Amino acid sequence: MQHRGPSGVNQLGGLFLNGRPLPTCKRQRIIALAASGARSSDISRSLKVSNGCVSKILARYYRTGAVGPKAAGGSKPRTATPAVVARIARLKLEQPGLFAWEIRRQLHAEGTCASSAIPSVSSINRVLRTLPSDLRLAAEPRDPRPPEFRRGQYPDSRTRQSLAAATQLPDSTVR
Repeated sequence: MQHRGPSGVNQLGGLFLNGRPLPTCKRQRIIALAASGARSSDISRSLKVSNGCVSKILARYYRTGAVGPKAAGGSKPRTATPAVVARIARLKLEQPGLFAWEIRRQLHAEGTCASSAIPSVSSINRVLRTLPSDLRLAAEPRDPRPPEFRRGQYPDSRTRQSLAAATQLPDSTVR
């Protein structure tokens, strides 16, 4: 497989691919030469790799035994596990007025999550946004006003008459 992209030649005449780790075969060769007693400066010159690169690879090999490059990228482990999501939904259903930071504090206090794995406030908000709509509707505070008053501040004449009849108040009082 050929890599397409910016490549170049280093100061020692060795080829490199910008932003890519040194190939594993070259890394193994560095370790083999070091094991045979070669100095890092000699390895550097013979393989046309910088001395710093040789030093880094050898130091990591001696420290961890790893030859290959370190893993790059990846994502953090998920802290909003299904059990945590269920508890967040239950808390919001029981106490609709809870803010995400209060839910986070509650999860920590209950010991629902390990202290190193408590979801962030933004993760909790994301969970709340993605809850099924029937759970979200149950968690939203209900408007206590009658539907007639939700439409606007002043009901129309027909609505006023029906409200007056229902409440047994004079028409002039219901405005």
